[in-house]
Amino acid sequence: LTARETPSAVPTSMLALGALLAASYAPSPRSSPWSPARRVQEPLLAEFDVNAAVTRLNAAVEREDYAAAGRIKAEIEAGRGSSGAAVAPLVWDASALPAWLLARVEDLGFRFPTPVQAGALAARRSAIRDTVLSAPTGSGKTLAFSVRLVVEVAEQLEERASLATAAVSALLEEAPGGLSPTEAMGALSPALLLPGRDESGDATLPARGPPAGLVVAPTASLAEQAARLLHSLVGGYSRESRTYDPGAKDSLFKFGGPKAVRVAALFTAEEGAAAAAAAASGAGPLRDSELLVATPAAVAAAGELLDLSALRIACVDEADACDGAALDSLPPAASRVLVGATLGRAVATAVESGRVAPPVLVDGGGEVRSWAEDDLAPALCPAGIEHRFCVAPESGDQAQAQLQLLALARLLRNDLREWARLGGADHPRPRAVVFTSDAAAAVRVGAALRDSLWGEQAVATRAGEKDGEVGAAAFKSKRGNAGKDDFESVVRAGGASVLVVPRAEGRGLDFPDVTHVYCFNLGLGEGDANEYAHLAGRTGRVGQAGQGIVTSVLNADPDWPVALSALTAIVCVVARDTTGRSLEAVAVPSLEEDEDVRKGLDDLLALTEEREPSE
Repeated sequence: LTARETPSAVPTSMLALGALLAASYAPSPRSSPWSPARRVQEPLLAEFDVNAAVTRLNAAVEREDYAAAGRIKAEIEAGRGSSGAAVAPLVWDASALPAWLLARVEDLGFRFPTPVQAGALAARRSAIRDTVLSAPTGSGKTLAFSVRLVVEVAEQLEERASLATAAVSALLEEAPGGLSPTEAMGALSPALLLPGRDESGDATLPARGPPAGLVVAPTASLAEQAARLLHSLVGGYSRESRTYDPGAKDSLFKFGGPKAVRVAALFTAEEGAAAAAAAASGAGPLRDSELLVATPAAVAAAGELLDLSALRIACVDEADACDGAALDSLPPAASRVLVGATLGRAVATAVESGRVAPPVLVDGGGEVRSWAEDDLAPALCPAGIEHRFCVAPESGDQAQAQLQLLALARLLRNDLREWARLGGADHPRPRAVVFTSDAAAAVRVGAALRDSLWGEQAVATRAGEKDGEVGAAAFKSKRGNAGKDDFESVVRAGGASVLVVPRAEGRGLDFPDVTHVYCFNLGLGEGDANEYAHLAGRTGRVGQAGQGIVTSVLNADPDWPVALSALTAIVCVVARDTTGRSLEAVAVPSLEEDEDVRKGLDDLLALTEEREPSE
């Protein structure tokens, strides 16, 4: 574009962006900042990807292809045995699980455990009271500690279920003031008690008493994820579609375990204080639940009114980011379980403080051994993830921010198109998570991407202003995305194929079938390997199709080589001994098709429009 060919009403900044857009999408010389040599470091040693293998194994069993399942299981055992260490067998231990729980995990689709899940049960046979689960992101740690917790409290669940059943029977036998059959069924169904919403039945039963199991998670989204999983393990409906089919394997009607189990969640200090006030009068989740999931803020606000006298086990998820003060008041016989992908010195600190006894350690390969003081768990990503970087072209003026958005939009669109083309009709729709530096950036980037990708990708922005907002958005998208691949169906169902969130929400974000992760101008330093591992770990998870790609979009300012050096060091840490791929460079795709040329100009107009972004 030149001044002679363009109406004078077009802003000069838009002319500059148009020229930069064309330049940035044109093939770039290898010496260009955003197109360096393809290999930044030597390839790392490849390691067997157990996450992907377990996903394929469960899928083979689900379709009753037992020949393929046998081959995959042999691959897993061979890959896990490469270190020569003793590992837990990759089967659910029928001697460790109640029959109803074994049936439940299989009905939920977990036909075979991951190594850390098998190891969590094997560790229970140890004479050591406390346990550490240290495994890469996406390896199934949430299910590992959830199953372990339910096993520990199974006896209490069954005792309280017997009392609840007797109370319902008595009410049914009463004269007109008794229960109707519908009310009785509601009273005996499992209940998920989330703040502001009670999913229990209408019937009033005697309070069940204080919790027998406790989970402490650092964020509301992680707490909600754990609460929903526990609810499904004790018979709650787990399917995102919310369809009720009595013949389904995960149906409540097929569940043979204890009735009327209550799972309660507290996310904020205000909710903890409200629960404490209710407990003072003998009511509320602190006096009427079997399983409690809470953040440290909620636990602290509940104070002494959080009765832990009946507690058999407490699990601290993401222990390196979570205040474990709740462990201080546990009964001596109660088990403590610390969980995380980037624990570092968190275990040593807990041991030194006396909150846990020297524990047994379960690693990502399912090895079970006594913990030692030099066991500083490294930050590791799932094996097989491809790590890339892209340096957005530089404009040298106020248009730099818009140019970065243009680069991100173009890269994301091209990546998802290519993934869908290679995957074919048999693979789920590709989905992406974009992490931004903060909430304000998430709103700005999300609005831009929604305009740019409309018609191809359903973009949801969650800036985390409210506790639980990001987790709720991810769960809603899991429900809305179920079985839906085309753009119109996903939007109509309230789902999303691209989720834009602040980097602070990276830990434990549960978004379905993530194939691509984008770290947009995060400014990570060499000391941020733990955070990068959690961001990258949104893809390549057990149960997800495909291994995924993580792309860091860097700003082409004078310090970009320093940022690239830090990113290279981070990838060396998180991919250590897990992948044969190195950090690779990717250029902003060039304009080759007429549709792309038109779309690129549409992007230019949409992403430079002066307006207030909206969610």
